[in-house]
Amino acid sequence: MADYWNHNTAYHPWLVSLAARHRGDVLDVGCGDGLLAQRLAPVSRSVVGIDPDAAAVHRARTRLAAMENSSVVEAGFADYPSARFDLITFVASLHHLELRPSLLRARRDVAAARRARGGGLEREYDCARMALVGSVPSRGARGIVAASGKT
Repeated sequence: MADYWNHNTAYHPWLVSLAARHRGDVLDVGCGDGLLAQRLAPVSRSVVGIDPDAAAVHRARTRLAAMENSSVVEAGFADYPSARFDLITFVASLHHLELRPSLLRARRDVAAARRARGGGLEREYDCARMALVGSVPSRGARGIVAASGKT
């Protein structure tokens, strides 16, 4: 992952390490060109990237064409149907969404996945601990689940 860096890719190693612990299903919200999804795929059961931008979706589909466990859907998070995911990522996308409803929905989707596998939520992250303070308002998101874990 050292071959390319920007303020978004700085989160990739941490997110890949979370995904590697679960080896589960991942939703990458605002997947853009699919770089994070490409990095998550080898350590995940499945990766779904969603993005409302048609050009970004085309680039992501091209990037992920050889990855059988990955798919890309042209949709925003609010339009994408709820499903069970072990990890939901919002790198450089959360500030485009209605914060509280989006994080509450993510919490429900992650909790449903963990319950289905006989586990629970590992911990609840607040935005400050996730180093998102600079990119999203954290007051409204404190105590909302952003990632899941094995129990």
